[in-house]
Amino acid sequence: MNTLTIQLDDTIFSKLTAFARRHGKSAEDVVANVATAEIQEIEAMEKFEAMQCETASRLTPERVRAAFDEIRALNAAPLPGDELPQL
Repeated sequence: MNTLTIQLDDTIFSKLTAFARRHGKSAEDVVANVATAEIQEIEAMEKFEAMQCETASRLTPERVRAAFDEIRALNAAPLPGDELPQL
């Protein structure tokens, strides 16, 4: 395991240690947990953004037209026997 030394404002450090104490943890544990959560959130956002870019690269005008053509085909008149009953 590696060691990281950081400098905090006295007020922030006091709040951090008080918070950690209330939750039965050390200030180091709280900082490590917050850093881990932040990294996981950033990695998730990066993955989401990569998925968006991949999707956008596949979204061509031709594919959009084809999708709308499929939707229009679904809105075609029903086949004989598939009509909704008149109520």
